[in-house]
Amino acid sequence: MRNAVCVRRRRIRELNENNTKKFIDERKRQAIIQSRQIEAARKTHQEQLAKLGKDLDWVGPMYMKLLPLTEV
Repeated sequence: MRNAVCVRRRRIRELNENNTKKFIDERKRQAIIQSRQIEAARKTHQEQLAKLGKDLDWVGPMYMKLLPLTEV
């Protein structure tokens, strides 16, 4: 009987250790995925800002020519 209790406790301890390891590994994996997503969003944001700047440089002079006509 005493041996069965020891075996059961050891089995429970091993299961808990396995679950903890799986949990920690999953957290690490999720952190890596989130980091990649954030980097991709930053890159997209920078590209959009660059395109917006070019568009504003192109539209700006046309808008400034029309500005005196709209101020009445």
